[in-house]
Amino acid sequence: MADLTELTSRVPIIVSYRDAKAEDNAALAEFARNSFVDSFGHTYRPEDLARFLDESYSPQIQGRELADPQVETRLAMRGRKIVGYCQVRALGLPIDGVDPKDAIELRRLYLSPMVQGSGIADRMICWAFARARARGAKDVYLGVWSQNLRAQRFYARHGFRSAGSYGFRVGDQIDEELILRASAVPC
Repeated sequence: MADLTELTSRVPIIVSYRDAKAEDNAALAEFARNSFVDSFGHTYRPEDLARFLDESYSPQIQGRELADPQVETRLAMRGRKIVGYCQVRALGLPIDGVDPKDAIELRRLYLSPMVQGSGIADRMICWAFARARARGAKDVYLGVWSQNLRAQRFYARHGFRSAGSYGFRVGDQIDEELILRASAVPC
């Protein structure tokens, strides 16, 4: 007999996708904060983590990002609950020799643990590639923590390859962040 975990992992997860709206700022901030803490919180001192979360994921900051025409945010929804999101924007990573008109940045791709492995991230990547092409960009760049091997494997499956690295600051801690690049080809 299969255990409950095995059975529930086979049940399809039904989600809908939509563009984020200004009024999503508080729910998006809460989801983003929780996702970051769940994934990376154990690696930082509490004061560094708190400062980073306030500087990156407050409702006010999410509101500004949602109002910025250069930032596009796609939500994966299960009912009225955010279970994932993907955000693209003009290239902001520290990489030389790239014409900003030819590239965009996949800034964030976070999923709730309950939907990881369900195919939602694949759909979000396809959305990011489509948004790149709609903007006339040839390439998509992203930053990923050097120790996040699961994410690196996922991105490699979608054609992302190494393009450099930089120091990613969380409070007083600086981590090595890999810069990856992929051609914005249709999925």
